Amino acid sequence: MDLFKVAGIVGTYLPWRDVLHMGPVPAGHSLEELSIVRADFIASMGWGKKSQLANDFETRDQTLASAEKFDKVLLWFEHDLYDQLQLLQVLAWFADYPDMISKLSLINPATHLGRLSPSEIAQLLNTQQDVTASQYELAAQAWQAFTRADLSEWANLLNQDTSTLPFLHNAIARSLGEIPDKRTGLTLTETLILMLVQEGADQAQTLFKLYCEKEQNEFHGDLSFFWYVQQLIDDKPAMLNVQDGRYKLTELAHLILEGKQAWQRQYSKPHWLGGFCISSAD
Repeated sequence: MDLFKVAGIVGTYLPWRDVLHMGPVPAGHSLEELSIVRADFIASMGWGKKSQLANDFETRDQTLASAEKFDKVLLWFEHDLYDQLQLLQVLAWFADYPDMISKLSLINPATHLGRLSPSEIAQLLNTQQDVTASQYELAAQAWQAFTRADLSEWANLLNQDTSTLPFLHNAIARSLGEIPDKRTGLTLTETLILMLVQEGADQAQTLFKLYCEKEQNEFHGDLSFFWYVQQLIDDKPAMLNVQDGRYKLTELAHLILEGKQAWQRQYSKPHWLGGFCISSAD
């Protein structure tokens, strides 16, 4: 938010902090009910105290609910999976409050805002557009599909025209890369991690840097990324070992990357994509 303030963006700021591509995001809950689920999940990851997280979510939701008192609401969301899921959640919420829809505008650049200068941030004000009815409808449909226990409707959106939200198609496709591949048992994130370690990126800082360069639209922060690295160590049989602070592929990981075997995985922790529990699937 400091960058926005330096850029001279005046107003009440509401950061939407939630890693919706991780952990349960079940259907059939109000925003407030889902916030409890999300606070519980984030606390279970060791990323904050449950009481503080619950308070943060409650404050966030109350601020959103007060949107009617503002003359204008300007949404800023990036193009990557992390932001696109947040955009769906916010637009789906506003779709239930039609009296507030006329207040909304959207800035949705094909870049990461944190990499821009204050002057570049200010220039993005010229790109804002009123949110359209078709965008609300698509967001509500997509959010409902993402939160279902069966992801077939989410996947089917790839066969639908989603251009009214121009970055949604790629976000959906990338999210489905987190479903384990039937040939290898690995997700796309896990495959990239193992390939980079195989190529010599065996230390944490280098591994994360190169991973971000590999992703077309990187969406993992360091905390979420290294959670996935840790699962490659903790899940059985392990794909990675750590020796003297360096990652090393197991023999099985080599065989899987060579296409000779698939990972018959025993999960140490639940894995989710929206409302679908990956780790409990057949």
